[in-house]
Amino acid sequence: MGIRLGHTCSGEEVCLEPSDLRAGLLLLGRGATRLACSVAKACQEAGLRVLALDLEGALARQLRGHLPTVECQQVLYDLQRVEPGDREHARLVVLGYSSCLSLTAAQEGLLAALAEVALAQGPILSPAALGDMLLDRGGVLGEELRDRLASLSALNALGVSRLRDVIEQDCVFDFSPLSPFEARALGGWLLLAKLSRTIGEVSPSPSAAVLITPSHALFAGRGPGPHRPDRLLEALSSLGLGLAFASELWFLLDECLGHFCRLKVYTSEAWNRLGRGRGEEAVLEGEAVLEDAQFSSHVTFYPSWAEPKGPLSAAVPEAGPPDEELQLQLLAEVAKRGQVTRAGLVSYFAPRHGRAGCERALDRLMQEGLIGLQVREAARGVRVLMLVPTQKGLLRLKGHGLQR
Repeated sequence: MGIRLGHTCSGEEVCLEPSDLRAGLLLLGRGATRLACSVAKACQEAGLRVLALDLEGALARQLRGHLPTVECQQVLYDLQRVEPGDREHARLVVLGYSSCLSLTAAQEGLLAALAEVALAQGPILSPAALGDMLLDRGGVLGEELRDRLASLSALNALGVSRLRDVIEQDCVFDFSPLSPFEARALGGWLLLAKLSRTIGEVSPSPSAAVLITPSHALFAGRGPGPHRPDRLLEALSSLGLGLAFASELWFLLDECLGHFCRLKVYTSEAWNRLGRGRGEEAVLEGEAVLEDAQFSSHVTFYPSWAEPKGPLSAAVPEAGPPDEELQLQLLAEVAKRGQVTRAGLVSYFAPRHGRAGCERALDRLMQEGLIGLQVREAARGVRVLMLVPTQKGLLRLKGHGLQR
């Protein structure tokens, strides 16, 4: 079944094949968000799994009843977690901070060095964790970078859901509650970066369409500084999934996105402004134009609009009950040693409780504030992230008679 976009004035349907989206679809002009809703609904009807990123909330509202919504706070913790040794993911995260905060090359290099030090431990590269790592290094450069990271405190969330569980079904990730705008943009970047490392783990591998709006938040036009969004686009294009991008502010988009997307849909406003310089005929308000760059062709059509229905639903799966006994064992071990690396602690308990169970229990301890992270010097000039007990954690142990 094709992806139905609408119909021409003669009544013929305008459809795309699911495979067409792999070449990229770009929706441009005033009304592009509403067009994105129609594309999402059409992809769903065509049997594709729809994973939509919404940075402003309009997509989630207009798709109410069609696709369930995931509040971004539920998955932010997992989005900032990097698997031990996954340098490509860590690099994408660093590029996200650099791009969304418009960091200098020197600041980006400092962040990359911190991520490299922490990589062996499967770090949480949140603004708070990176800020703590900067406390004793970086000089004036580090102080300025800490101030920039402090503005992203909205990302220091304690969600308990894993991305790989959430994307088992259609969903819209709503990042609109985050503030300021840089936090929303970085949250969206982290979602796409994590998706590029996670989608292959989902079984069966989904035939999905990824919809991003507004795209100019992540793929803004080239400025005077270093250019980084190309790497994110490269990571997404390697997934073999359908990709659709929507922006009402088409003049802010990076040229790389325009070159990447073979297919473009212009609203009447965008077509009449852009086409005027190319000598194209104007179209009526409410019409849209589908352009195929490969065949240098275009067709005018009336979009099929998706209207909201029903209440907003949540797609976040229920988390399983935590293993409280294992949590207490882990907490007691950290308190006993005073400091220990995450990898060392998990390796010690994994033979008895399983690595996955240890990881989940340790995540819950960190989310509840019972265990913290501190940068310690393991050897001369070598700093690593150590797990340390918090005062709250020591009180929890004392309440169970495990701490004097």
